[in-house]
Amino acid sequence: MTTPIENIVNLYNVAKPLVDNRAAYDAQIDAAIAAMSGRLSPFGDIRCFTTAGGQPSWFYGIPQMTWEQLRPGGELGTGICEAFIEAGVAKSTLWIAAYPASMVDGEIVSQPGVIPRTGRALDEEIAECANTEIVGHKGKHRLMSAWDWSLLMHLAIVSGYQPLGNTNYGKSHVNPWLAGRGTSATATGSMGKASAHNNSNAGIFDLVGNVWEWLQGMYLQDGQIH
Repeated sequence: MTTPIENIVNLYNVAKPLVDNRAAYDAQIDAAIAAMSGRLSPFGDIRCFTTAGGQPSWFYGIPQMTWEQLRPGGELGTGICEAFIEAGVAKSTLWIAAYPASMVDGEIVSQPGVIPRTGRALDEEIAECANTEIVGHKGKHRLMSAWDWSLLMHLAIVSGYQPLGNTNYGKSHVNPWLAGRGTSATATGSMGKASAHNNSNAGIFDLVGNVWEWLQGMYLQDGQIH
């Protein structure tokens, strides 16, 4: 028996390429979303928001966590993880795109089964994300920060799972039988749950390999700090 989120993922990964009646397909997606619980699990859950253009965009919500939860021994410090603090304000939930960003119909989206956005300079990517409004989230896209990335890596360590990905021309160099759709860049999420941070159909995909990912924050250029 599949869970509601697995129903949604199956609809997107399997049914989307075959759909003829888009209205009926959208109704299926809406019904699957409605079947989901509104309560986040202790380590997060996936949700679908929409862009201003009405496109679905999938995000994984992580409830506020402390460093003590990630490292009970205190090796990483104490208090709220900095990934949940923005402009000095602590957020109850951190929403991270479940799939690498793609440009669809002029909007940055997080969707399965599409080729991720590549070849963009950092400033261009920041501007394009800021121009895409996320209606359900009442905000806009932004690039992941180094704190966000650090949080995901520590969550993977806590879970004891090492995500796999496209590290050998469309395949995993660890498991050659694991392959996605494409070679140099595989379609988002096409390597399945093994490429998710939590080895689940409801996770954050393609964190290992595939394409380079910008992180927002301090960077050095020509010896200058930006």
